[in-house]
Parts: sequence; C-alpha cells; structure tokens
Amino acid sequence: MEGRLFTPIGLTYIISLLASLLVSLTVTPVLCLFLLPTSKAVFSGKEPRAAKSLKTLAGPIIDFSMRHPARIIAVVAALLLAGGVALNGRGTRFLPPFNEGAAQVNLILPPGTSLEQSDELGRALEELVMATPGVTMLGRRTGRGEGDEHAEGVNVSELVVTFDPESERARDEMLADIRARIAKRFPGFSTSTEQPLAHLISHMLSGVYAQVSIKVEGEDLVILRRFATEVKAAIAGVPGVADLMVEQLGLVEQVEIKPRRSAMARFGMNVADVKETIELALETANTGHLVFGTLHTATAVSTVERIVNVFPADQMDQVRS
Repeated sequence: MEGRLFTPIGLTYIISLLASLLVSLTVTPVLCLFLLPTSKAVFSGKEPRAAKSLKTLAGPIIDFSMRHPARIIAVVAALLLAGGVALNGRGTRFLPPFNEGAAQVNLILPPGTSLEQSDELGRALEELVMATPGVTMLGRRTGRGEGDEHAEGVNVSELVVTFDPESERARDEMLADIRARIAKRFPGFSTSTEQPLAHLISHMLSGVYAQVSIKVEGEDLVILRRFATEVKAAIAGVPGVADLMVEQLGLVEQVEIKPRRSAMARFGMNVADVKETIELALETANTGHLVFGTLHTATAVSTVERIVNVFPADQMDQVRS
C-alpha cells in the first residue's frame, strides 16, 4: 500500500531534481550572461568575500579528491552498499498502522439467503458486538444497492463499530475479543473484521476485502473450489492469520429461451417483441414516475388511492405493495 501511495511522489521528486540540474547547467549561465552584463562579480575579476570563503573551505577537499579519485570512489561505493544492505533489512512497512478508532465487521452468509433471515442474523450480530467492552455505538448495513461502488447482496451484513477513545483496552485487544465472540456465536459463517478505511483501501488495491489475498484462476468451478479449500487448510496454521475465508462462488440459475422464428413469423412477431415480453415477465419494468412535489401528505395519499383504484380488483394487492 505504501508503494502505491508514494511512488508518484518519489517520481515527482526525482524528476524535479533532474530538471533543476539541467536548468542550472544550461539556462542559468545564459541568463546570467544576458541579465548581468555590468556585474562586477562577473567582469571585474574581483570575487565576493563569500565566494573566497567557500573556495578556501572547499579547495583542500577538491584537491584531495583529485589526487585520490580511486579511494574516493571506493569509499562512496562501500557506503552505498552498506546503506542498501541496512535498508533491505529494515522491513517494508513505511507507514504506521492506521488507528481509525473504529472497526468494520462483515458477516457473509451463503448466497441466496433471504433479506429477512439476513436481517435477523444481523440483529444478533449487533447485540453480540455491543456487548463487547469498549464499544460505544455501531451502525449496520445489510446489502448494498446495485449502483453502489461496492455492491453487495443481501446475504452480506456490514457493521461499522465505534470504540470508546477513553477505554483502557487497546484496539487490537477489542478486535481480538470481537473475533472470538463472532467465531463462538456464528461458527461456519465467513466473517472479517477490519478498519473501515483500511477495508476499502484493500479492496481498491487487490479487488478483495483483505490485506493479503491468494487468487487461483481457472475455468472449472469444482476444481477451483477444491484448490481454494486446500490453500485455506495450508495457511490456516500460519501465525498472525485472522479472518481466513474462501471467497464465495455462487452458482446462478439461468433460463435459456430460444424463440422459434417460423412460429413467430406466422403471428407477425419479431424477436424484439418476444424479448420485451419475457423481460417484463421475469424482471418487471418501470412504466413511469409520478412526482407530487410539495403536496400535503393527505392530498398525496388520496391522489395515489385514486390512481390505484383504476386497476382491476385482482391486481389491487400487487399494485398497493
């Protein structure tokens, strides 16, 4: 993550240094020649005191380096090598871990779980997390809209938990407590506990809601599931691994409809008409929108009732819902 964040800054810094060096060797001398034609420091042959002082200090060093170039190059190369070795052994974490004062707890149920069942388990998860010492408040979202940047089905519940900043318990201790409570209350379900911003950053970088992800690619879902299970079992015992889970691979039922064009031609129908009819039957469609503006509530309700009463009696319940 640090490399993704700071690579543009590093490139900008290097390019700026190279551009400054190029300008100082090419543009600056020419500008001095044109803009300082009467400068005593340039044409009188008399050097300023500052320049004389700098030459007095730098002269012996320059003379020594000119007499012993091999030794200077060897010392600089040794220092560069030592710095590289020291930097390579200092680890890769450039930023301290985020402490957002909150956590995001995800409960992932099997695909196809109804909204009612998911909401019931989400309420149980709320009570479980709120009972954890150090938790002050939380908010839950079950499922996300299709137009959301991170769309999720109704089988996924997300809790954003706020910790008490004055609590004596450390953040890692509270996260470990929440994980233990969830594992005991919801065995067999996939769960993850992470901080909200870190959660989203992980998704942007790797495409999954985790700091570390292992991807197995292929065409056969049965083989992929077997390999994923084997990978999970292989890394389950690694120290420090938490919230280990296999991403769900849900099979989606499909209905394949092949129109008989000869039969359609006898009735004067085309494929577009059949497509629209099937789409309306399977997925429904919006017939229009009615905006009431600033109407009074009672007036708006009576208007809706008059519109609804136009429909046949056998469709009233569906229209009212």
